[in-house]
Amino acid sequence: MKEVDVLDPTCEALASAAGHGLRALCLDSCDAVTDRGLVALARAGHVALRDLNVSFCRRITDAGCGYVADHCVGLKRLRVYGCTQITERFLLGHRNLALRVEGSYSASLSAPAPLKSG
Repeated sequence: MKEVDVLDPTCEALASAAGHGLRALCLDSCDAVTDRGLVALARAGHVALRDLNVSFCRRITDAGCGYVADHCVGLKRLRVYGCTQITERFLLGHRNLALRVEGSYSASLSAPAPLKSG
């Protein structure tokens, strides 16, 4: 089997072709994907995208993950295994309270705990 590098323009073309029908995407170990590719995916698939795997994508940042989390309103699962560059800034800063972030050393911080009354 031949390996093919997925680049940002590939993400942009995929997002454009799939449009609002893209529900899940695995970019695991796509070393050339950056925030630019994530933004393109978010802009095209912001309604339907539910599951995104960017594990071991070393060139994405808190900003790119935050853009996806905030603009893909249906996103429920984001896998970031091996993305040691993703920090608490993203985990505590995004607005998608339904999002479950998997694979981060502090993934338990991905959604704020409800306040206790009393």
